[in-house]
Amino acid sequence: MLTDQEKSRYSNALLGLKAQSVAATLSLSNKSKSKEVLANAHTLMTEHDAEVRIIYKLVMLNNVSVPNLDENLLFEWLETPSHYII
Repeated sequence: MLTDQEKSRYSNALLGLKAQSVAATLSLSNKSKSKEVLANAHTLMTEHDAEVRIIYKLVMLNNVSVPNLDENLLFEWLETPSHYII
């Protein structure tokens, strides 16, 4: 079972990944805003590097895109023992 601190770190990592996705789409219509969103995303991702790497591996393993991933599913994956082998 994940601790509250672990949940918080994974939530923030997921927010960073989702913000990066938003920034990529936003860059098509509003470059200046996308730079700000991307900078914030990279800050979150850098602060939670280990969690970002694990989320990325889980997303690839389960064939779910980051924009479609929610915290509940992420926590379910993380609490499944077989996913700790990553």
